[in-house]
Amino acid sequence: MRLFYCAFESIFDPVFESQVLVFLKNLNNRLSPSGKAINLVIFGSIGDLFKKNYFHRRKYIKNFLNGKCYFTFKFPYFYKFYILFKFSILINILISFLLFYFVARLKKSEHALFHCRTEVGSYFLLSLRNIFFKNTKVICDCRGIGSKEILYKSKNRSSNVLFKRIEKIENFSHADSDYLFCVSETFKKYIQSKINRKNNIEVIPCCLDTDKFKYDPNIRKKIRNDFGVKDKFVILYAGSLNEWQLPVEMVRIFKIFSTVIKNISFIMFTKDIKYARELFSSFGLKKDNYAIKAVPHYLINEYLLIGDLGLLIRQDNDVNKVAFPIKFFEYIRCGVPILSSITSDLEVLIKKYNLGFWLRDYNDESEIKKIALLVKNKMEYFKSDMYKRELSTVIERKMSWNSYLDSIINIYERI
Repeated sequence: MRLFYCAFESIFDPVFESQVLVFLKNLNNRLSPSGKAINLVIFGSIGDLFKKNYFHRRKYIKNFLNGKCYFTFKFPYFYKFYILFKFSILINILISFLLFYFVARLKKSEHALFHCRTEVGSYFLLSLRNIFFKNTKVICDCRGIGSKEILYKSKNRSSNVLFKRIEKIENFSHADSDYLFCVSETFKKYIQSKINRKNNIEVIPCCLDTDKFKYDPNIRKKIRNDFGVKDKFVILYAGSLNEWQLPVEMVRIFKIFSTVIKNISFIMFTKDIKYARELFSSFGLKKDNYAIKAVPHYLINEYLLIGDLGLLIRQDNDVNKVAFPIKFFEYIRCGVPILSSITSDLEVLIKKYNLGFWLRDYNDESEIKKIALLVKNKMEYFKSDMYKRELSTVIERKMSWNSYLDSIINIYERI
């Protein structure tokens, strides 16, 4: 049986490296003794073609995976317009057929497995199976509730229409796929509440490249010296400043912490530098209390080492409840405990392995002060090399790709 991993996203997406390339390289290393291999099929964004280093990126991916990959583009979905939306679905099914039949040389009656990243990609290949490749199996790898992400992010009246169209695709993929992967137990329960599916569903979280992300006291010391925070307690945030990431609430939390812990600084790594400056200024914070820097993703593993407490605050909605952000693993692996408001599997892990603090209500000043006092009383412990190494080791044991590869391979063989 031939194995294909189908990714429907930009090859320049920051998580493409850790969630696709590193995963597939480790998986192929595990498969190689049996003589098997999984091929990456990239249905990329057409916009990638116009980026100046597109072909360099393609070459890098081929070298990284020893040539086991195919490249094509997905046709834009046009969710807003019903006729164009239906047309785009047909075009993407046709693109899939042309690639697998003429490029990958997959025969009509040949047995194959499509491991598809996202429900939309699974929908295309499930439709293709119904038309042509009858002997294929499809694993739908669910990364989040895409329909509700659009509903929450969009403020247009058309968002309800988009939500319903994408939700139909998600429901179809959840029901018709031979197996489902989802990133959290909360997500698994969410899917099961919508469709009658008790079996053939497995939790495979967003795992980490533990070779790249790891605690290093020497790099930590250098980065802290560079930022002038050698002896300070550093609250850290790395990422975008979208509304659903609650940037206002994060700065407010820092200001409350600063009333309890005097020698404290907020380091923010983000591309939204102008907005970040306006945000700190609106809270009346002095420039020596914070630092803002845009850091390329390939260097973030070193810069995260600066932190003593990482913020992961999110709006309380279904999208965030089922999520398992990769940033959580990156913080912990780099020895940075977490302050999180996400009510999902993260809450359980934080409490079970002493990974930081879970915040019930990010608007509750008294709760935030209580946590700040706990941190103040255990300041040296939180900043200690021993504790940071313990955090890093937990992720290596529990949340590296190697922890899940055998389970994934067993599922490949079983279905």
